[in-house]
Amino acid sequence: MRKVNVKKGLAATLILSMGIGLTACGGEETVSSDVKYYRANYLEDLPETYMNLNGTPVLQGDTIFYAANNEDYTKYGIYSYNLTTKEENTYYEKEENMNSDPYAGGMYVERYVVDEEGNIYLYVQAWEVDDSDVQDWSSATLDDVLNFMVESWGYADTDAALVDWNEYHVKGYQEQEGYTDAEGNIDYAKVMTEWSAGYAPRTYSYEVRKLDLAGNEVYAMPVEVEAEDGYSYVIDMIADADGTLYMYMNQYSESTMKDEYFITAFDATGKQMGKYVMDNYGNGLVTLADGRIGALAWDDTSSDYLINVLDSKTMQVAETINLGDNYVNELIPLDEENYLVTDGGGVYKFNLATQEKELYFNWVDADIISNSVRGYQMLEDGKLLVSTQTYDYVTYESLDEIAIIEEIPAEEAAKIKSVTLACIYTDDQLEQRVININKKNPETRIRIKQFYQDYSEMDYEDAMAGFMTAMASDPEVDIVFFNGSTPYADMMNFASKGLLIDLNSFMDADEEIKREDLMGSVLDACTYNDMLVGLPTGFSVRTVVGKVSDVGTEPGWTFADMKALLESKEPGTQLFYGRTRDWALQMCLNLGYKQFIDMENVNCNFNCPEFVEVLEFAKLFPEEYEWVEGEDETQLMHEGKVLLADYNLSDFVQIQLYTEIFGDKLTYIGYPTIEGNGALMSLGQSFGITKNCEQTDVAWKLIREYFLPKGENENYYSYNFSIRQDEFDKFCEQAMSEDNNGSWGWGDFEVEIHPATQEQVDEVKNLIANTTAIDGAISNDIMNIINEEAAGFFSGDKTAEAVAETIQSRVWVYLSETN
Repeated sequence: MRKVNVKKGLAATLILSMGIGLTACGGEETVSSDVKYYRANYLEDLPETYMNLNGTPVLQGDTIFYAANNEDYTKYGIYSYNLTTKEENTYYEKEENMNSDPYAGGMYVERYVVDEEGNIYLYVQAWEVDDSDVQDWSSATLDDVLNFMVESWGYADTDAALVDWNEYHVKGYQEQEGYTDAEGNIDYAKVMTEWSAGYAPRTYSYEVRKLDLAGNEVYAMPVEVEAEDGYSYVIDMIADADGTLYMYMNQYSESTMKDEYFITAFDATGKQMGKYVMDNYGNGLVTLADGRIGALAWDDTSSDYLINVLDSKTMQVAETINLGDNYVNELIPLDEENYLVTDGGGVYKFNLATQEKELYFNWVDADIISNSVRGYQMLEDGKLLVSTQTYDYVTYESLDEIAIIEEIPAEEAAKIKSVTLACIYTDDQLEQRVININKKNPETRIRIKQFYQDYSEMDYEDAMAGFMTAMASDPEVDIVFFNGSTPYADMMNFASKGLLIDLNSFMDADEEIKREDLMGSVLDACTYNDMLVGLPTGFSVRTVVGKVSDVGTEPGWTFADMKALLESKEPGTQLFYGRTRDWALQMCLNLGYKQFIDMENVNCNFNCPEFVEVLEFAKLFPEEYEWVEGEDETQLMHEGKVLLADYNLSDFVQIQLYTEIFGDKLTYIGYPTIEGNGALMSLGQSFGITKNCEQTDVAWKLIREYFLPKGENENYYSYNFSIRQDEFDKFCEQAMSEDNNGSWGWGDFEVEIHPATQEQVDEVKNLIANTTAIDGAISNDIMNIINEEAAGFFSGDKTAEAVAETIQSRVWVYLSETN
């Protein structure tokens, strides 16, 4: 077994090129105290074939190998590109005839890998279609199409099938060559022949092919797959320095309902060397510094990550390396002990023996969106080559690129001023905007300090605690992106401590964004002591709908009104489906937030009749909801056994579906409250600038990116309403246009969507304009106090009045100590 070609001093080369100090202790992640800056230099003049990549590109020497589809996905191939000579080669290419005989069978390359010598290994799946029982569809009609959709695809009836046929299929077939006649009539015979072929029996076969540098076939060996009643696929493939190919496979059997993970191997001549069945779930293969092959696995008993090192001669596990909670999906050797690994957000040096992990850099710090990284590999000079794929949500197209990461020279870096953005987690949009600002302003650099990653082993509550502590005590935090579980409460908490500055002055000086451009009710919600302390990227309205015959036509009602409605119905009738005591308590507290808590004056008012009424109302709901198997929420609403539905209002579509389900006109009645319309404004993730920020102009440049007028082709709506008045108005106009159609379904109910009426739009606008309560206004800490003490009332051990007094005392102490 030959060792992996790790150049002498390669680790030192990388360390010097990245400018990182290597000190770590206790197995914890450490970051050098010296701030280093990086940038990604994207390669230009990539081959035309470098698009629509299939899998991760492979670097061998200075040549990149990649599998790709052409622009319209009618051709698949494996190609190479030399970074130095710019030479391009084609090793394998297959044309896809979109109008071929659907019963002709086919084949495709499921996975490929390249060894050190440039030999390419393909795992090929082929299939034959049984055409012994082919129906003659030469006289097929639209009725045949619709009946097929009902019988094979599960549509309720042909009317429902017709809606989707007209909406989703007709245009697609009319735009494809060969599916219509000269008058544009669809060839139903062709459609039905293809659809029915998809359900015809198939026979599959698999083989491994090895191609040399010239593209010549060295061998083609069949691979026996035992999962005849299930499925089989290759998790990963890797070739060692001796030309041995390892395949990590998963087979699932329908009859036993079990997964089997195993590794099989082929020597340099194509001879199959055996099979090793793994005891644990597998997720990839890696090459260790000594040349041995390891299988990445997860032990579902201990929840530890493992590397099962293979003995190529016996096809048995020679050694198991326990990684504990250190998840890795690839290892790039730096030296005999250290490897490069990534956790999705950044690149680390990882010592396999001590399991010490040290951060080199985060992808976004190098001008690369974290989620765009398809793979990274090391060049001969120790720099990193990164393959990326970014998706444009306006054009709905992806862009494949290659970048080389380099450290910004020390003399240039010394002039850069750092701006730190703190957040719980990042997203593509935030990272892209930070990258754009950094490129436009080379004299400053926004760095993201992320406190939680969903692919890490860190507990979310620990991440939140770290975020809150940093905000209160870290003078280096300049921008805050509030995107935790209670972003509004967190924002107002920090505002009450004087940690956030007024954003009004920035809008006063901005020529493109003014206060009047943004929705007044949202700005009012984010104002503390006459200071605009934050700006949310969007909002929705959380409210309750009920039948007009039950709740009337005007929004807003009291606890007594809701109780009276329930008492007027048959025993067993529910107000809401699946709601519990904790939910009811939190909703009511959010609605009465300003009455119960006065953050500006550091005071509270829980020992009052209104809060006692909240406790008594919450007690109407069960502590735990008893779910009934097979119970259909939509049927219960339709039959009047569930009276109300609560949801986040952020479009004009859901109300049409609810109207169909309830079978009556609906009113946005809201939650029961002492005053107001009973609706809650649910603010999205929000930005704020801290009092410690010196580069406030840079901070505002980033924030304003979210609130500039959008271009003509940009989307006006994601999952929330925009807080820009013009974009909200445009969204309302689009909702009333004839283009707003389609169908929505839930349970057994389906409704064809119609354009919103002016009355419906005005109703929502009026609801938004008159909503003052904020969803999530109560912090988790205060809610924990209330829940702990309220349990005494719910269990019958204490009166509501006694509990209210205790809550008043504890919350007052909490506010006094934390403000």
